Amino acid sequence: MTRETTTQPLFKKVLFGILAGFLSLAFLLLCGEFLVRLKRHSLFDTSNVRERYLKDIAGRAPASHDPLLGYVPRPGSTLRYDGRAITVNAQTLRTNGDIPAGRGGLILAVGDSFTWGDGVSDNETWPACLQATLSRPVVNGGVFGYGFDQTVLRAEKLVPLLRPQLLLASLIPSDVYRCGLSYRNVWKPYFDIQNSSLVLKNVPVPASQRKDPQRWLFDCLGYSHLADYTFRALASQWWFESSLRQVAHARHEQVASLLVDRLAQLARASHCGLILVIQAERSIPTPGDTMILPVIRRAQELGVPMIDLMPLTYSLFQGSPELEGAFWHKSHMSKAGNAWVAKAIATRLVDMEPLFKDGGKR
Repeated sequence: MTRETTTQPLFKKVLFGILAGFLSLAFLLLCGEFLVRLKRHSLFDTSNVRERYLKDIAGRAPASHDPLLGYVPRPGSTLRYDGRAITVNAQTLRTNGDIPAGRGGLILAVGDSFTWGDGVSDNETWPACLQATLSRPVVNGGVFGYGFDQTVLRAEKLVPLLRPQLLLASLIPSDVYRCGLSYRNVWKPYFDIQNSSLVLKNVPVPASQRKDPQRWLFDCLGYSHLADYTFRALASQWWFESSLRQVAHARHEQVASLLVDRLAQLARASHCGLILVIQAERSIPTPGDTMILPVIRRAQELGVPMIDLMPLTYSLFQGSPELEGAFWHKSHMSKAGNAWVAKAIATRLVDMEPLFKDGGKR
């Protein structure tokens, strides 16, 4: 018997083993796909699940391209999503619904989706709840998905237009990270640092979409409910955001701290009060997340008043899953959570009475 004849059966066994393993894996994946589709009541769904989810998210937030900010809420838009009213006025500001404005100096709130009020109706956002609590006008200038850089640029546009008595600039830790991005769902402006100063880049912001080298992979996997179920649970950031963002630099913390200087200069030039409002994220379990510490330190150095809700939020929810569930709607505050935020801010504003009354004039 030659060596060649002895190796042939071995080769066939290996080949058969590989084929059997492949078929077994394919069978298990098909079973998993069937079970997930059955659980989701989508047995015969032929759509791209990932794309549908992203379009659904975008559908909650009507947007128009803006050459400076990247995008703003679409002026004059009115829609209902999941029974919730979303109304944007001609100035790209979200309305407070049926809550009366009251009397007194105007308060302008700027920030990201926490300020905008993702998942709640017009009269359930925290600026709307603050207006109801204080019985004085509060304007909601928050925009879904904004980084702290976009929030500051938005404030610089709105403050001269609205001339508020008080500016509430809200941010979450993730807003600091977004300061290092040039693309997040769409192109955005960003600041870099040259000679210790901020330099605005990517302006005018392109209106085109970024070409994604991983697009083919998401297009293929997006049709699988099993893949969607698995990556949502184990790698949601990669599944939903890796193809939707582009990093410009890693100096986001330094940029964010210098943006506090820019806000302080805006407040002084406009003779309005300024308070930083720091909100907690549900996905970040530790108060004082490290990304936001440079912002806090810089605000303290400049004497900018802050309302830091992060420690208060985590202490409130610690050991109380029922309360946490009531105060959150997925990854954002619910109606009850926003009412609590507004009450916490209103309580602190009473302690800052001189600033609140005279708009920061000294």
